[in-house]
Amino acid sequence: MKKCTSLSARTTLLLIAGIAVFSLTLILILHFSSNRLLYNWQEMETKGMYEYVEQTLSELIVSSISQNKGITNTDITSVLKDFPYLPNWLIITDLDYNVLYFYRQNGSGRQMQNYMRHMQDITAWRPIAADDGKTVLYYSIGVPEFTETKSNDTLIKSFRLALALACIASLILAFLASQFFSRRIKKQTMSLVAVLESIAGGARDAVIPNSSIKEFSQIASAAATLQDNLLREETIRRQWASDIAHDLRTPLTVLQGTIEGLIDGVFKADAQKLQTLNTQVKHLSSLVNALSLLSKLETPGYILHKETVSLTDTLTNAVSFFSSQTQEKNMEISTNLNNVSINADPVLFERLISNLISNAVEYGLNGTEIYITAEKSLSSEALSLSISNYAELSEETVQRAFDRLYQGKISRTNDHSGLGLSIVQAIVKAHGWNISLQYDKDQKKVTFIIIFTKSLYSWG
Repeated sequence: MKKCTSLSARTTLLLIAGIAVFSLTLILILHFSSNRLLYNWQEMETKGMYEYVEQTLSELIVSSISQNKGITNTDITSVLKDFPYLPNWLIITDLDYNVLYFYRQNGSGRQMQNYMRHMQDITAWRPIAADDGKTVLYYSIGVPEFTETKSNDTLIKSFRLALALACIASLILAFLASQFFSRRIKKQTMSLVAVLESIAGGARDAVIPNSSIKEFSQIASAAATLQDNLLREETIRRQWASDIAHDLRTPLTVLQGTIEGLIDGVFKADAQKLQTLNTQVKHLSSLVNALSLLSKLETPGYILHKETVSLTDTLTNAVSFFSSQTQEKNMEISTNLNNVSINADPVLFERLISNLISNAVEYGLNGTEIYITAEKSLSSEALSLSISNYAELSEETVQRAFDRLYQGKISRTNDHSGLGLSIVQAIVKAHGWNISLQYDKDQKKVTFIIIFTKSLYSWG
């Protein structure tokens, strides 16, 4: 089982990790940038020291040549008195490397190592030439590094100590801040968990707490919607179970009474009684088959057997099938289809068209016309099918037309189960299409519109 951690603990860890990463990044940046800064400073100071020594000794050489005398230690000491800062050492020799001037501070072991290395490496000595380009003197100088100065070294150590303390303080503050905010998050999380657990336990009147955190507010909104949907689904399921029991009880009561009468000799087993029994059995069979089909269509993973279906042929056959019913009600069916084919399950699609036309004929007003039109939207390239008829519908019927086992006032006077349009909607959803019902109360015009999305079709 995967190990879980609380949201507050993760918040604390993430905040501390974020501060730690930021601090480490800052330390690395300051470290490398300070090293680069010190390197540049070293180069600049070394260059300045070289320029000062060479310019001063060059002037001394010019002066000694003009006076026709040699350069002595006293001469060099007198001119080298304005150092920008004291070097670690400075040695000046003549062409034969005889020492004319020597200066060395009492430095650290590292300074002494540098000094001995320069003394032994003759190539590290720098020449100083006269105006004619001839070398007159050699010198070797040791420029102190930035941290070799005590005050500078103290400054660097103080800076690094302050940086380390700042990082520690940041981590402590991050921990305290995370604890403060995580307590609020934990409190709101536990409230939501308690509500969700109560909903899972069957409660449908749980009060969803509000939250100032956007994500928690979205979860709370989703939980409220879930609770409303569960309540609505449970209400529908109870109503559906009640309606199924009612629809099954009526034909079963008739069957039971008739059969008992035949057994007791109250009724004669004539053609009329047998026809009554057969009618009730057919009604039960139709209801059970409709419920079975609806259950299959609403089962997740139900597989459709799609193929290219001619919408035109299917509608033409359905119109022909209902011709006798339309003649009885003095109704006409007008079609505007062109040559249209779609990708669908042929059996289910035939059931869908049959249910819609049957609904239009059964509940349409006598002497009216039914319009069936297929058209293609120019904006979305989607194919739509509309079936329109004229009927008187209540507002409740319009709102609940697709509900399972719902029967309006007109349909309750007929021998119907109220599953026809529910099956139509289930078939439409199984194919990934859309269906809607529009009702013009003034004209008493009912229009079912199917949008064939996610389906290949041909038009022409």
